[in-house]
Amino acid sequence: MKRGKWGQAGELKQCIEELDRLSFGDAGWGPAFERLANMVEEHVAKEEGDYFPKAQKVIGDQLAAQLLPQFEAAKKTVPTA
Repeated sequence: MKRGKWGQAGELKQCIEELDRLSFGDAGWGPAFERLANMVEEHVAKEEGDYFPKAQKVIGDQLAAQLLPQFEAAKKTVPTA
């Protein structure tokens, strides 16, 4: 999928819209869901491997340590496979 004006967020939105247009019984639903799941996994990996370390450098270790409990609590609310 070509990256548009909104980059990865736009791609995720397009995948969600594509999935919404399909019924669960449609033969294309499974592949569309798989594409969306893969994109979400890539997005999370990019955030945790690139954006978060850069953000920590900007905000500093002390503030990062203060925010860590909130981050960990939020992660626990996200369903996992």
